[in-house]
Amino acid sequence: MKNDKSSRELSEILRDLAREEDGVAEALRLAEAHLVGEPGDTDILEWRIRLLDQTGRSEDALVAFEPYKTAILALQPESPHRWQKLGFALFWQAGICRAIGRREEARRLVLEAVTRIGSFADHTTWMTAARWFWEDGEFGTAGRLWYDVMFRSNADVGLATEILETTTALGDEHNHDWVWLARMRATLTVPARRQERIEAMFQRVQHQPLAWRIRARARAIAGDLDGASADLDRYLEFGGDPRAQVWRAQLNHHMGRAHGLEQIVWKRTPEAGGRDYYAAGCDVAEFIEELQQEGQYAGADDFARARRVEAEVYKLGAERFEHYFKTGEGNSEDTDPHVYAMLCNNLGSSWGIDQERYLEGIAWHDKGWAVSPFWEQYGNRLQNQLHAGQWAGVIESYEVLRRAFGRNWRYEKQLNGIGYAYEQLGRHGDVIALYDEFSDWCWAFETSWLEFDEEENQIGLVLRAAKAAAHQGQDDLLREISHRLRTSDRLTPNMAGFLARVWTDHGDPAEAERCRQALIPQEPPATPVATKRPDFETLRKIHDGVPLNSGYGALTLAADDEQDWHFVVTRYLAPANGDPFCPVNIEARREAEPGGLAWQVGLVEEPAGWLGRLGGRKVNQRVQLIRSAMGSLDADALQSADETEIEIFWPQFLQRYQRADKIWRHLCETITLEQIEALLAELEAAGYGYGQWLHLGICQIQRSLINGRQELSLCFDRLRDGDPARPAKASDFYYYRYQIAETEDRPVLCYLYQDKNHQDARDIEPGAPDLALASLDHFQRMTRRLERWRRQRMG
Repeated sequence: MKNDKSSRELSEILRDLAREEDGVAEALRLAEAHLVGEPGDTDILEWRIRLLDQTGRSEDALVAFEPYKTAILALQPESPHRWQKLGFALFWQAGICRAIGRREEARRLVLEAVTRIGSFADHTTWMTAARWFWEDGEFGTAGRLWYDVMFRSNADVGLATEILETTTALGDEHNHDWVWLARMRATLTVPARRQERIEAMFQRVQHQPLAWRIRARARAIAGDLDGASADLDRYLEFGGDPRAQVWRAQLNHHMGRAHGLEQIVWKRTPEAGGRDYYAAGCDVAEFIEELQQEGQYAGADDFARARRVEAEVYKLGAERFEHYFKTGEGNSEDTDPHVYAMLCNNLGSSWGIDQERYLEGIAWHDKGWAVSPFWEQYGNRLQNQLHAGQWAGVIESYEVLRRAFGRNWRYEKQLNGIGYAYEQLGRHGDVIALYDEFSDWCWAFETSWLEFDEEENQIGLVLRAAKAAAHQGQDDLLREISHRLRTSDRLTPNMAGFLARVWTDHGDPAEAERCRQALIPQEPPATPVATKRPDFETLRKIHDGVPLNSGYGALTLAADDEQDWHFVVTRYLAPANGDPFCPVNIEARREAEPGGLAWQVGLVEEPAGWLGRLGGRKVNQRVQLIRSAMGSLDADALQSADETEIEIFWPQFLQRYQRADKIWRHLCETITLEQIEALLAELEAAGYGYGQWLHLGICQIQRSLINGRQELSLCFDRLRDGDPARPAKASDFYYYRYQIAETEDRPVLCYLYQDKNHQDARDIEPGAPDLALASLDHFQRMTRRLERWRRQRMG
């Protein structure tokens, strides 16, 4: 067995000797003496080749490659890396052959070398190999190498330019198909006359399937989707490749057809290797993301079905990789261990929502980690373990990540889950230790604009620390967290409820009540006790307060439940049935009662139209109390009402109306025209043009100009509440728009509300007191955020 320590120490000695002109012979003697006892030591076998070549003994160096290559394959018989290491050895051997004039042998060796290295790992070896074949007149093989390195590696525009310069030198009268295909593929990166040039080359090689694929891409770039679609279909008739199948679905979608993503049946194409299937899976993931942005695959089950399409193509890729790693049989796309590890990571994360798939995902992450241990592998493994309820496994993954990467991994998206795992294991002290270590980061949500996942983890860990503090009897920490959250402008109902439950379980109902009350908006002082009977002055006040829309005004006071009354006040701006007056109806309905009983309890009239109003308001001081047993307010359905019946619901109506009126007036007094104008001016002075958002953390504000009207938009996220009990992440927004509308007399302020899912804005009306209170609360939170922003600007 190789002694790593002695091999490493000897390698350092050989390195020092090799730098000295008279030390090379001694270095070679030491290397060969060591190999007598350890003939399979790959490090020293590599040194022996280097030293032989350095002393000009190139033929002996080539002979020394045979035991070196044998040792590479024997050293780690189960390791995927041995084949790639063999590829680099072959490339080195080919270089020595080339240097001493053994060109045919060099070409044979370099072809196997680039196949085993893979185009993704190091495309410079492919470029070297292509140059050798080109120099030796093997133009077809050179073209194939260039095509592959462009299509399958991370080749850039500079690489394509180099290939074009070399291949163009061959002229236009040759019949080397792969040279034409390489030129076509490289021409895709050059905008000038792209389609014209590719069309001309296509005529020479249209018998080659790949020519149809390249022309399809050129047509798509030019916007000719019908032409691209026809060419892609022809390419797929030849067999195609897995990435072309995804492109077919994408083209369908962009052409307004059914995309058929879930109907893809992946083809097992001999020419396609493991990396081709991996790339196709990545294309599917990007396509799913595009579709989600358009509202598709929004539900968990729908999303899981789409991800399984992605997972199935990864599985085909995994089969190709694993067959190659076991046997060495395959092509250049089956060779790269790191690509295999990335495939394992994606496969482990793509299965969906059921328990069995999470467990399978964990196994794939373990496979990938064993080959190439990058942090995403165990980060996603940790997520699968959370979903599967493997709490000890979550902690194991976290500890591995900490040992391997310190804080150089995305712990920001994991700490809430890690805290939850500690909590499930009853390790409350570890939750507090985790909070103590990251406490500064935990509270960054108060001042920073962060991604949703990061902010959710911050708030989640804070809440878990509060719960753990209660378990551990650390009342000071529990009070500190509770007070800080209660006074935060990020406190939400879910967070307040969580804290209230913690205090209740802790045996302190007073603190629990403080948490529950923390978010209840402060209303103006209570209204007087409502009268039992309607009177004219009250009805006229209600009449004057009904907001105007086009044609009529309507004020709705919704019922709290089906046993309660639902009121609608309607003010018409044109007379009905030829009457000289414009009525205002106040209806009361209670849907729970048979027949939908309707009341018309008041009628106040004024002259119709602008001319009537010029003569001064003339109110017919009548109060009518009429009812309809069938719920219709048609004249023939109405009958006189017993005044005692009015007393049943009038106090409810008046109390609800007075509350709405009181909150509406409070809104108008708090958010004024002068304030909005000042904020608009401040944003303009700070360089924020129309349509630009100022990010303030949980909220954003924006200057807008709509139909000639200035407005200030406030976007307030209402669901980023960090409740660890939530089953899934959610984010939704309230939009408040404070619009300055010009009238004949003076500017007035319109209070508008726009729901994310209903893009049309509507007025915040007196009949929506809860919405008005929410607007007040959010506006005041925004002003607190603005104060911090101002302080930061001042330095």
